[in-house]
Amino acid sequence: MPTIRLLRSGQVTLPAKIREAFNLKEGAFFDTEVKGGSIVLTPKAFVEQRQIHDQAKERFFKVVDKIWEKNKNADSEEVERDVAEALAEVRARHQNK
Repeated sequence: MPTIRLLRSGQVTLPAKIREAFNLKEGAFFDTEVKGGSIVLTPKAFVEQRQIHDQAKERFFKVVDKIWEKNKNADSEEVERDVAEALAEVRARHQNK
């Protein structure tokens, strides 16, 4: 693990390999926390992307549950067709935003 030095006004420079690995650019934001004897920096965009992903996953499973309930006595081909239609509707709505 590379060593970094604390500069004037509390500034640190992250090594280029770390910046490249996380696609960090000047002006990036981080959440910070202390864990035991460590300082943890989490790029803010990653936190927001994870939250967006979790919300999308939750919405997806709600749609699937709704279709499953509606079609619990239907054959699997009907269910697959309904799921495909529902996904197409969601994608169309998302593209129109």
